[in-house]
Amino acid sequence: MMQEQTAQFCYPPSKPVCKDKLFFLWPNDTIQICNAIRAKKEILRIIIKTKNDELLIERWIKHYLNILGDDSQIIILDNMSTSKIVNDVYEKYNKNLIVIKFSESYNFVHIVDKFKLLYDAIWDSSCYYTFVDTDEFLYLYDGKKLICDDRIILYLENNKDINFFSQYWLRNVYFRDDIFTFNNNIKDIHGYIMFGKPIINSSLLRNKIHRLSMNIHTVHLPVSAYGKSPACFVLLHRSHLSKEARIRVNMEKLVTVGVVNSVNDFKSLFNININSVKSKVVKYFINETRELIEDNICKIDNDDEI
Repeated sequence: MMQEQTAQFCYPPSKPVCKDKLFFLWPNDTIQICNAIRAKKEILRIIIKTKNDELLIERWIKHYLNILGDDSQIIILDNMSTSKIVNDVYEKYNKNLIVIKFSESYNFVHIVDKFKLLYDAIWDSSCYYTFVDTDEFLYLYDGKKLICDDRIILYLENNKDINFFSQYWLRNVYFRDDIFTFNNNIKDIHGYIMFGKPIINSSLLRNKIHRLSMNIHTVHLPVSAYGKSPACFVLLHRSHLSKEARIRVNMEKLVTVGVVNSVNDFKSLFNININSVKSKVVKYFINETRELIEDNICKIDNDDEI
């Protein structure tokens, strides 16, 4: 059983760079961005990729500040949000955020060589780092309960020799905040781990043996990095709390990859020849969004077992 005690940092805390604006632009502000990141040393760097997520952004920030502490800074990679609600939240938590707005395809941020200066700054300023989305909430499982406070930092500090920690990536049941799917068979458990978001040792990818192009899911990590990798973390994926919000999130992504013209371009959505779409991920977003719009996805009863 884990002891409850105050986490001790491997780096002495330092004051963050004073920012004279609410957000930075990539690549215009590359030097300022990298300096701001390096100015604050963290056991764990949390990096979020988001766009116009009004439903969960503030809840997400509060969740991770509870883990990291009030003097920490979260890196937000914002794919050019236009929502006033989202930007107001950024302003409210400005001292705890490094908001970087970028206009390229949303998944490009996971290509190490494309954002090498950003990754160098992240690696220099942390022991571990992880990428998550606005609907993903990190917990540590201690054998009895899920924990979301500074004991996560303490656990990582006491296990700094691990290349990466896997996370069980569990999605919520449609329109439920408190129920998540889990199938107790080898195939599904393997999927929960391999497609989860790993907590990666910041020294790992500096080693040329372990270099890779993508680094978002465990499955992207090279086999050479595998070893002792405790799967004691859980990432609760609250991606289906609201039908309207899920439709909007999916449409934002489909706009970015160029298959629809706007978040309200449902005519193009239903005119897409699904067989001509090469990406399995894009096909999934198209099919799910169509089903949500046609209301073919229903709530489960409270008594249903998962």
